[in-house]
Amino acid sequence: MSESAPVTKTIREIVGKPSVAIAAMLTGLQRADAHEFGDFEIDMSTFGVSLHPTVYEPVYKVDYEKPKTCYGCAATCTLMQLFNFTFTPDNIGNSYKRACALNVDGEDLDTFEAAMDCYRMGCPEQLFKYFGVADRFDDFMTAIGWEGQTDVAPKLGIWLKTGNWKDQIPEIEKHITTLESMGL
Repeated sequence: MSESAPVTKTIREIVGKPSVAIAAMLTGLQRADAHEFGDFEIDMSTFGVSLHPTVYEPVYKVDYEKPKTCYGCAATCTLMQLFNFTFTPDNIGNSYKRACALNVDGEDLDTFEAAMDCYRMGCPEQLFKYFGVADRFDDFMTAIGWEGQTDVAPKLGIWLKTGNWKDQIPEIEKHITTLESMGL
């Protein structure tokens, strides 16, 4: 980890509960979409990578003179919102670099990112486990009207992708409100 400041808290200790994490995800996505995190683009296929903006063009069209753009998913946007931090090409590329930049434990970061990624794909169990409230999962599923949906994905009726996450904001807001009403 960072030599200047030892890790003192887990992300779970900083965030506290799933509703806060999901609300931060939503706000982070909205801020990223409004380019409030600088040269950052939403891409649900990666936790974090930096590429030249034209990298998907044929090699002869890639403009290596332009600065790299950072790409990240809902979990990345959650972290940027929670920590009021903007990743750069120097610190987004792998979980170790992200953990050092945020001054959090790398294993904890990996677990949190995976839990948020599972949530955005409509499978919230891992998020409940991460926050130590797995015993409340069935109550949540019943409260949002999705009880019995344990063998299908997405279980929550959401599957945030790069091009469709905005369409799912009302459902995500419903999840946040429900979790808050449950004290989660």
